[in-house]
Amino acid sequence: MTTGIRKSIYFSAKKDADLIAFIGDIMNHYDFSREVKALMRDGLMYRTESSTQCVTNNKETHKAADFSSVRLTKDNILNDDLDEALDAF
Repeated sequence: MTTGIRKSIYFSAKKDADLIAFIGDIMNHYDFSREVKALMRDGLMYRTESSTQCVTNNKETHKAADFSSVRLTKDNILNDDLDEALDAF
């Protein structure tokens, strides 16, 4: 187990503008590292709870599909046909 991992986080001015606005106040008034780790832990707890709920809901609503009638066939393709298809792509 590795301890003391240090990773950089890069924020895009356009894509992450909402995050930059949110963490701007944290960086000025609080310990940034502690607050970001707390937010990450909250996100982990949220994902764990919601994924558990989704799994239980899926078990109730979905039935197993019957694939017994599906047959696989092999098509032989000539190299020239493949080259033409790739060139047209």
